[in-house]
Amino acid sequence: ALSRQPAAAPRAGSGLTPQATEVSRPAVPVPQRARSVQRKARRLGLDPLVFWSLVAVAMLFLIAVGLVIWQLMGQQQRRRLTPSYGPTSARQSGHGRPAPTGPQFLGIPLTGNKIVFSLDGSSANINSFSYVTQGVEEAVATLAPDQRFRVAIWRDKGLTLLPAHGWLGPADVKALQPVLRHLRNLMSYGSNDTLKSMLASLALRGNQVIFVTAKFQMPHNLVSAVEAKRNPGQRLDVISVDGERRELQKLAQQCDGRFHKYSVSELNSMTADNASN
Repeated sequence: ALSRQPAAAPRAGSGLTPQATEVSRPAVPVPQRARSVQRKARRLGLDPLVFWSLVAVAMLFLIAVGLVIWQLMGQQQRRRLTPSYGPTSARQSGHGRPAPTGPQFLGIPLTGNKIVFSLDGSSANINSFSYVTQGVEEAVATLAPDQRFRVAIWRDKGLTLLPAHGWLGPADVKALQPVLRHLRNLMSYGSNDTLKSMLASLALRGNQVIFVTAKFQMPHNLVSAVEAKRNPGQRLDVISVDGERRELQKLAQQCDGRFHKYSVSELNSMTADNASN
């Protein structure tokens, strides 16, 4: 009997090779956190694409909230670091001082018996000029019986004076109303010389002069030139409307006065509050 022989291995060079076994590649492993999220999405009955879209929206919302909080914190920090140079409302005065309760002009106490309201009438003051003139009218209503005033408007050819001659007080009713009406109709325009306008205002010889300007630049010799022409005992106050601060503040401090800096919106608020009272 023939015994079964094992199949002989193919000879080299015969062209016969063992059949290769196909090996499948293992699936790329999904990160454990992602698999967990996908399982949660399936349990909630959500399509994975919808689920991840909701996650992205939530992340954007959190980022937006964080940015808003960061901006608010930055604004509070800037307020703490920024010094105050004037009142922030009609009821509050800068530098920690209470607002004056007697005769006053935009937060500045009127202490002189001859007061000059020296107002920049150039186009630099165009956004605030009506509020300033309204402030003058309100200040006149607070004057004591023995106080007098003049208004000096800075123009390119000199000062426009109201009244043109002499001084007015609360008792001068007939002369006062035309002057105040004229003041309401004035407009700011053109340009002028700041230093010349200030010196001309000093020459009116009021014992209190209040300068109001919105210019961003001042002459480098402003303080020394004004001090040299200042009359003995003359008090100089300064209001800057969104303009220069350093030289004007120095001028007021060295001339026994106050310096206030306002924005246009603050002036609007102050005059509106006064008109409603």
